[in-house]
Amino acid sequence: IRHHLGPKGSQDYLHELITRLAHYKEGILDANSLKQIIKPARLQQLLAKDHWLPCSASSCLKKIHNKLNAIASVSDHIRPLITGEAGTGRDSAALLIHELSSRADAPFVEFNGASMTPEEIEENLFRTELSSNSKTKTVFIDNLDALPVSAQFKLTRWMEEQDAQRHLKKSSAGPVLIGAVTPEGRKRLHPELLFRIGEAELKIPPLREIRSAIPNLVGDILGKLQGVSRYDGTSTV
Repeated sequence: IRHHLGPKGSQDYLHELITRLAHYKEGILDANSLKQIIKPARLQQLLAKDHWLPCSASSCLKKIHNKLNAIASVSDHIRPLITGEAGTGRDSAALLIHELSSRADAPFVEFNGASMTPEEIEENLFRTELSSNSKTKTVFIDNLDALPVSAQFKLTRWMEEQDAQRHLKKSSAGPVLIGAVTPEGRKRLHPELLFRIGEAELKIPPLREIRSAIPNLVGDILGKLQGVSRYDGTSTV
């Protein structure tokens, strides 16, 4: 929920949803129980341990799940691009791709292009994580479009060289790159970089576009907070 609703107003929105759910499903949870389980500190503590995408009955979420699994199964050979607005859980989606892939036991290294200095890009990204002797790992770069044009161009060259080496050695060993951008940020990517990293794209919609999934999302959250695997409420909010 924290990722789905975004930083602005997420707690208030969640409070309202749960309260309305209680009205529709009177008797499932009493008001006192609701007040205890939705305290912001407790909620954040519990949700921080879980992935952003619960196994709900929503067809839209199932489609995202299916595509995420499909991308993960071939991510040793392609470079996924995750597209979604701020707060939709791009970083969690990247981690899920990593954990569902054959590299699950390898390191997952995360960068944010919007907060890196040119020196950090050169030293930490290119000389360390993407060096020629780097072992198998997943390197995730969020806000990929925020990298300077020179760094985007260098990243493109690195991918071209990696493709050539993989073709010669017929091996997928080495770092696997996952990028993420907002829809607007996608337009700012260097065309050659987009060509190289856009082989498989996962688009994550904001919650306002999948409002039908809200009851299932809330139900899954309540189930986790109650210590059960699923909550079978079918209320419409």
